[in-house]
Amino acid sequence: MQKTKEAFENDLAYIYKISQIQSKEIYTFFDSITQKDLAQHTLLCDLAKQCMLQPSPSTLMALCERIIHLREDKIVQILQADYEDTSNKQERIDKTRYMLLSFVMDFYKQKFESLLQTIKQEELLNTFYREILQSVHRVGLAMNAFFIVWQKTLIDGINRDFEKQYSLTQALQLLESSLEKDEYGLNVGRCYSIPLKLHQTFISYPYAKAFPQEVAHIIHALKQSIHNLTLLEDSIYNAKEAYIAYFEALLQAWEQTDNKKLIKQWQEVDLAWMAIQTPLQIAHPFEYYEDIYRHSVAPEWDLRLQNIKSETKSYAKKLVSDMFATMSQALKLDSALKCAITRALEQTSLYNSLSILYYGAENNGLFSAQVVPNDEIISSKKGKKIFAFPDRIISQAQAKPQMKIDIEFFGDEFLRKMRNMLFTQENLWHYIYDISTNGHEFGHILWVDEQSEGIMNSDGEFKNIEEFKATCGGLVAWFLHYENAKNSRQDSAEILAYEESLGGLDEVLNALICDHIKRSVGLMAWRESVEVRAYYCEGLLHLNGLFESGVISFEKTRNPHLQIHKEYYQKLIMWYKQTYSSLATHYLQKLPAYMWLKTYIDNNKYSAIHPQVQDFVDFYWECYKRIGNEIHTTLES
Repeated sequence: MQKTKEAFENDLAYIYKISQIQSKEIYTFFDSITQKDLAQHTLLCDLAKQCMLQPSPSTLMALCERIIHLREDKIVQILQADYEDTSNKQERIDKTRYMLLSFVMDFYKQKFESLLQTIKQEELLNTFYREILQSVHRVGLAMNAFFIVWQKTLIDGINRDFEKQYSLTQALQLLESSLEKDEYGLNVGRCYSIPLKLHQTFISYPYAKAFPQEVAHIIHALKQSIHNLTLLEDSIYNAKEAYIAYFEALLQAWEQTDNKKLIKQWQEVDLAWMAIQTPLQIAHPFEYYEDIYRHSVAPEWDLRLQNIKSETKSYAKKLVSDMFATMSQALKLDSALKCAITRALEQTSLYNSLSILYYGAENNGLFSAQVVPNDEIISSKKGKKIFAFPDRIISQAQAKPQMKIDIEFFGDEFLRKMRNMLFTQENLWHYIYDISTNGHEFGHILWVDEQSEGIMNSDGEFKNIEEFKATCGGLVAWFLHYENAKNSRQDSAEILAYEESLGGLDEVLNALICDHIKRSVGLMAWRESVEVRAYYCEGLLHLNGLFESGVISFEKTRNPHLQIHKEYYQKLIMWYKQTYSSLATHYLQKLPAYMWLKTYIDNNKYSAIHPQVQDFVDFYWECYKRIGNEIHTTLES
């Protein structure tokens, strides 16, 4: 008997819940750091021994981060300190990194197969969508294998050699000939290849040529999936043709060996993907944070399930759209660009989601949110999709123990208030996430056209201002709304009523800024993580505003080290408005990114120009290296 759409969507909600329960079981790894009778404690201790490390609480915490948050920076930091005096330090660290990567891949493979088995046994969804899930898994396992060789060859091989031999500017000049171009002959800001030296120049070497065996496995998995799907029917969303077209576009893109056709082929993938608007979203390779030189797109692959039963409200799109309309007028934005960006905003869809299957590069970190595709030509025609993952983010935050470094810098009182919001004011937490995180993703859309990144990234610094620009977009959008409401100017009655239910405008303002301060400080932990340098630079820029406005002050000898001064919130709002206007103007002029960034950051060592900011950052980093993995055991939830 065929399922009704209602029954099918009840199954989707049930699968979402099963995946959440599965994730919460994984989060109990945090508990096992101190509860030695748990099975996970033994597993963590065994992993520590494989890393040739003592199973101290700090090491176990770092391993928990590797498993739960999929981040390797904390365990790498411990390895670097432990292997400091060894001659083959990097070789030993890399061996351990790849051992942990293989462990994580196998760990989640088992979890995903358990979920798929439950779905099959309980006959959830229908045969077409069970095959969609199985296809994602089939391709995903091939992507896992590809990611390992991609990272070893490009990120830990070619790029490390460039870092040792050349400055960023020199490397970019050498690699200019290997960059992929759009139909206008401009650099598109991303590549689906690695650089290959041919005589005295570098050329673009497509993934299909560079990694023939691994790509062949991806192609085989795609062909099998296409064949299986053609034999089935989608009676729920009538999206069979769209899914198959998407898989076929992926197949052609992965098969492409002509570097001159790569961009066009992957644009076809993006176009086919934009046509799929069901709650089951299969995401292909989009991002390129790992590769700071050519922005080679990383092998990411996952299935995102929309929470169709979600009652969480989102006002980010309206807030950002209103702000853009106001600032466009103030900056005298060209009407054609204004219309294009307005249309892109209108066409962009927000998916409140959960990644229930993930592979490849995502074994080194999942997104807090994401706006894609990155191709502005496609986005100008079809808009974008924004994926928010608030349920995963809040669950992880609730499960994670309080860290000693946070106590030293913020103090008990501040952290109790933050945890109170986390545990007892979840609607307020979700609204702050909407302003800051969803607002960030909508903020990416503003002030750019299809040529902006290619032109502005001539110095390799575009991403190092783009992440800051995105966050500023969300913040300034809400700040303008706040000022309108405070000055009795007309604003959204629906949003104001919702904010009243959360405690009022000033309650939201305080929660937003406190959350923003904690995030900005936390980004300093990524000081030596090259693949997320854009976020480290973003944090430095935010700290500049926080110190310059007087909202935070810092004393090494005081406990806690940071003090927050609410009386200067208005100065901070003014700083963000002025700074964002300056940055938007820079974007509209399409000037090299570093021309703006250099006012705040020296890209020689990516240090802050503002002496007070750099003094704080240096102190925080030394503390982070010393106690960054230590748990504070006395703070109550």
